Amino acid sequence: MADVVKIFNEAIPAEAGYNSTSGGTIAIGQAVGVNASGEICSATCVATNYVRAVGVALTTNTQGVFGDTKSREMVSYARNSVKLYDSTWAWTPGGTIYLLSGTNFSQTAPSDDNQMIQEIGTAINATSISVAIGTPLKISGGAIRAGI
Repeated sequence: MADVVKIFNEAIPAEAGYNSTSGGTIAIGQAVGVNASGEICSATCVATNYVRAVGVALTTNTQGVFGDTKSREMVSYARNSVKLYDSTWAWTPGGTIYLLSGTNFSQTAPSDDNQMIQEIGTAINATSISVAIGTPLKISGGAIRAGI
C-alpha cells in the first residue's frame, strides 16, 4: 500500500467529513473523492458511479469497525505536492499515473466506454509518484469528452 513520504511546502491540505455506517477504511495515500452526501470516499474511474479524485489521503481513517460506528470524522487530503512511495510499484519513470480506484493506479489510461480518465500524477522513479490531480475526462462512444 502506498505511503505518503513527503508533503512539499506547496501542498495545501484540506479536510472533509467521512462517515461509514457499514465499516470501511480510507488509507493513507489513497485517492479520495467526495460523494453526493459531501463525504470523503474512495475515488474510482468505473463506468457506473465514478467518483473523481480530489486528492490523496494524508492519514488513515477507519470507521464502523466492530459495530462502533462513528457518525463523522475528518479526513485530511492534498491535491498536489505530495510524494507517494510503495516498494511493490514498478513504474516507468516520467510516465503519467492514472486513477483506477482508491489505491489502484496504472500507467495505462482507462479505455472502456463511460469510464473516467483522471491523472493522479507522474512517476518519479520505479517506486514513487509525485501527486498532481488532473481534471477528469469521460470516455463516451470511443471518444474522450471534457468535463465530468
